[in-house]
Amino acid sequence: MNLKQIQQQLVTKGYGPLDIDGASGPKTTAAIKKFQADNGLTSDGIVGPKTLEKLFTVPAPPLPTVVKPVYQDNVTLQKIQRLHPRLRAEALSIYQEIVRVLIGRSTVRFTFTIRTFAEQQALYEQGRTKPGPKVTNSPAGYSFHNYGLAIDIVLLIDKDGNGTWDEVKWDTIGDYDGDKISDWMECVRIFRKYGWVWGADWDNDGLTKAQGDTDEHFVDAPHFQKTFGYKEKQLLALYRAGKVDVSGYVII
Repeated sequence: MNLKQIQQQLVTKGYGPLDIDGASGPKTTAAIKKFQADNGLTSDGIVGPKTLEKLFTVPAPPLPTVVKPVYQDNVTLQKIQRLHPRLRAEALSIYQEIVRVLIGRSTVRFTFTIRTFAEQQALYEQGRTKPGPKVTNSPAGYSFHNYGLAIDIVLLIDKDGNGTWDEVKWDTIGDYDGDKISDWMECVRIFRKYGWVWGADWDNDGLTKAQGDTDEHFVDAPHFQKTFGYKEKQLLALYRAGKVDVSGYVII
């Protein structure tokens, strides 16, 4: 290894300026000493084997940052595609934001988006003309689910931390990621940010608590809706009038 090469490498590593002339001089010696001191070597100005090794060894590139893939629930992704076309992109953004926020032993699943009139009527009859508890006050045509304008959610829980979802929970208070905020309310916060109404904030007259509603109201914690100002009766009228797109969604 000749002195010109050493001088060039010193300059390349920031120990210059130096004349690349192959002549030993005070600037070259000072640069060598500074390099040795910065790299934990004896600062004597002599380019021995250890100095040469440090000077000409190319550092290994940093290991790539491993980003843990964000879980994407196929059931949820399919449900999103059944929402009203005006809501699909936004609902996907909401879902992706939620799964990034829930970093502990839970994630979210969208369980219901659109619901057929027949499915809605069957739910309405439960607890009325059919066995079971009442689960809705909305007959067929009077639920925003019938128009793809609502989402119901549930939490999927990894009980043993092994990366599989072992349990479903409608748990509004559990904090599975230890951030002092219930995972359910983290979902609520994100939905609200996008202008959706939570089912614990409204009842059948369409008023919210913020609007001064004092009626007894049907708490539906899994439910979120975005209706663009439409009432169920208006949507039903559009549907009956044939104001629907080629896929059967009301045109709003």
